[in-house]
Amino acid sequence: MTAPDPWQMNNLLAAMQAFVVAFDHPAVTRLAAPLLAGDLEKIEVEPQAHPALVHLSELDASVLPLAAPLYKALNDAIPAIRWQVSYTAADGFDDDYLNNYAWCDVIGPEGVFLSSSYRIGFGYWREGIQYPTHAHEPEEIYLPLAGDGVFTTGDTAPRRCGPGDVVHHTPYLPHSIDMSEGPLLVLFLWHGANLHKKSAF
Repeated sequence: MTAPDPWQMNNLLAAMQAFVVAFDHPAVTRLAAPLLAGDLEKIEVEPQAHPALVHLSELDASVLPLAAPLYKALNDAIPAIRWQVSYTAADGFDDDYLNNYAWCDVIGPEGVFLSSSYRIGFGYWREGIQYPTHAHEPEEIYLPLAGDGVFTTGDTAPRRCGPGDVVHHTPYLPHSIDMSEGPLLVLFLWHGANLHKKSAF
């Protein structure tokens, strides 16, 4: 098993901390508690590639200026990260979906840095992806860093969100994302129990 490169991952962690501090949003600060506290335990995680990541540069022109150092640190760390998907064909997702989105935990129960009740990482969807309505137990915040998507949360009207917006999902609140008109990169923050349990559709 190959451990992630320490420099790449430490640099990414520092860039995440700097971004959250500069973003200065109360709910984000709350859900980023382990990131801001520092002194995280590092665990051995085997890097895992995903084909979608070769297209990440399509977002270069739309990166939130405040997130530019974080975006660079993420790109530098891509080879050291364990990229994953949550679903399979058995869950009703076709190859187009499964080959064009990926996520990674930087902090979490299975992240490079250990936390039992938080997950903090990145999600990426290419243009044309529809993430259907789903819900989960943990509280969740999406911070779009580049690109955009149309978010539908609970009974509210669909809302196009992009760099600089905050999308907040309370526990069990149904939500969906439509990326049919463009790709999307987010920093996500989760807090609660059952952090890796599949969402309910």
